[in-house]
Amino acid sequence: MTKKHTAKHLFLSLLFLITNFYLYASSSLSFSITGKVIDENKEPIPCVSVAVHKSDQLITGCITNDKGVFTLKVEQSGNEIVSQ
Repeated sequence: MTKKHTAKHLFLSLLFLITNFYLYASSSLSFSITGKVIDENKEPIPCVSVAVHKSDQLITGCITNDKGVFTLKVEQSGNEIVSQ
């Protein structure tokens, strides 16, 4: 094998690995939505339902704690948003 041939194989192998890593990394994205539900007097509201919808489909939801705080964990896989 020549040096040129070996370098070409090495380059193609690295390109393949980088492409697969990029596709794997971009195919799934996890994130959290955190917030606080308050009333018009800026007082926290406990036990409020908070949800993420896509069109008419419920994706995920939760209930605020006694201080009105909530955290939703969401995962996006490709173009789809799904509950985690």
